[in-house]
Amino acid sequence: MSVLSDDKKLLRTELKRRIAALPATTRAAGAIDVIHRILARAEFQRARAILMTWPLPDEINLWPLASVVLRSHAALCLPRYNPSTGGYDVCQIQHLDGGLREGPFGIMEPAPDCSLVPPEALDFCLVPGLGFDSCGQRLGRGRGFFDRLLATVRGVTCGAGYDEQMVSRVPIEPHDVQLNLVLTPSKTHECRVSQIKNGN
Repeated sequence: MSVLSDDKKLLRTELKRRIAALPATTRAAGAIDVIHRILARAEFQRARAILMTWPLPDEINLWPLASVVLRSHAALCLPRYNPSTGGYDVCQIQHLDGGLREGPFGIMEPAPDCSLVPPEALDFCLVPGLGFDSCGQRLGRGRGFFDRLLATVRGVTCGAGYDEQMVSRVPIEPHDVQLNLVLTPSKTHECRVSQIKNGN
């Protein structure tokens, strides 16, 4: 295992510890604050196709936004695992009742009859993660699923988490995709996607 992989493994362990230590009241209040930040973003308000994910127990719960998206008549999209490619497709959900089923990793995802959406058609993507930094770098769970998906996205990519998930620097690898925004309960981090590549 490389030094970089070791660094990521240690950081994942530390971030999981931080999240587990958060009281339920702090998690609930933090989710509400982040939802308000998302709703205030002009990019979200004008988006016609929005990607969300079903929240895992250690992720900030933004799922109340799903009904907001549907009421706005924007396309509500979620990832669905494709066993033939070993990656995720993007699918549109028309309704919350019956539109989801449990996927192979125990995560709720679009039902088989939900239509496919090209990732490049997404206008706003809410991206989960274990950790983030102010440059828009994200620490996922190590499988690279989201980085492969985001590599083809042209719209705004927005990480969201608790303040405790922010770190000074996320170790990065060539395949890691930088986000445009990172939102926490207390702060909005605007990220210049070119800053890492340009060394600024």
